[in-house]
Amino acid sequence: HPNMERYERERSEMSETVEQARALMEVGSKSYRSGRFAEAAAQYREALEVADLERPKNEITLAMCHNHVGLCRGSQGMYEQALPHYFEAIEILGSRSGEESIKLRASVHNNIAIVHYHTQDIDACEKHMEQALELDQAPAADEQVGVVVLGRDDDVRACVEVAPLAGGGVLD
Repeated sequence: HPNMERYERERSEMSETVEQARALMEVGSKSYRSGRFAEAAAQYREALEVADLERPKNEITLAMCHNHVGLCRGSQGMYEQALPHYFEAIEILGSRSGEESIKLRASVHNNIAIVHYHTQDIDACEKHMEQALELDQAPAADEQVGVVVLGRDDDVRACVEVAPLAGGGVLD
């Protein structure tokens, strides 16, 4: 049946695209773990391009790619370049309800909070950390929340970083 053949072909092509994008993400993750952040960012951007070819079918992978490019930029201290990727990941994920989407959204909000911590925008840091905690109330034992708001004293807020940027996906 022609429709069944087309369906099988599209399904096969989709999985090849996802596999290719995730393979590129894995290569990027190895570079990232080795501290080669610029190289990793280039590999993640390549994965982004592949995932974007089939955007409606690869939205989770595409969001992961944006998160990882943001991680690389943040790790290089390029916070203003990290934020657009994080916000794009949040937009792609929308209000999806699957566990993978929720955990990734929480991870991205955590990373946004850390960027705001480093840029000393404590209000935004607190806002995104609250969103991360609201999304993922029970992080795994080996996943620590990236930033904790310790207290307030006459509008002075203290934040402390307790974990590195969160990967959400391949980096984990």
